Amino acid sequence: MTARWKVGTVVAVILVAAVAGAQPPQESPAPANEIPTMYETLLGQLERGNTNINYTVLRLAFTETDQYMPYDTSRSDMRERMRWFLSREEPEAAYARVESLLATCYVDVEAHYAAAIALTAMGDTVRSAYHEAVGNGLFESLTGPPLDWTAETAPTAIFAEEEYFVIRMMGLELIEESMATVGGRPFHQFEINDPISGGTRMIYFHVGPITEWWDRFMEEEGIEPESPERRR
Repeated sequence: MTARWKVGTVVAVILVAAVAGAQPPQESPAPANEIPTMYETLLGQLERGNTNINYTVLRLAFTETDQYMPYDTSRSDMRERMRWFLSREEPEAAYARVESLLATCYVDVEAHYAAAIALTAMGDTVRSAYHEAVGNGLFESLTGPPLDWTAETAPTAIFAEEEYFVIRMMGLELIEESMATVGGRPFHQFEINDPISGGTRMIYFHVGPITEWWDRFMEEEGIEPESPERRR
């Protein structure tokens, strides 16, 4: 089943996180002798209003850019402020934080939903609908269809925040999380309680892009593969 979300549904999820669009970025045209990257090509389609793109390819292509930093704490801080302003019903201030997030990470699914919420409150239904559509596309690339979170068919997460956002949006209760290697590939595995089915189960996210980025970072810092610092 395809998971599509309306602005009203997402509000509670973001505001609960706070308690515990921006228009697509305008980029300078590439020189004629340069071939646009896949990320630039898909982002250009979004800029022209085409929200019917392959969001999985967009997200994975973003990991090949210099802007991809899965452990950027400044982005986490900005997201917390975004949630806080939404919880205080200050959409203009929340939207300003959304703009900052999307300026460097246009694949931030929660930021797009927050943009839709803020813009709806500001009376801008056209841009709200745009960000809602992008948010739905990014969300679906993390859940299916069909929704099937075994290790063999797990979606790929490029940020840990994506995983937690999906769990909250699906109304699942996190019991325990850990790393796992299945078939030589790295995964985050989550034991969750599903209030609808009344049972517990394991769900998985492939996290190859995150671990590969971390390995490159450790190598640039000169930390050996088997050192205690690298294993942390």
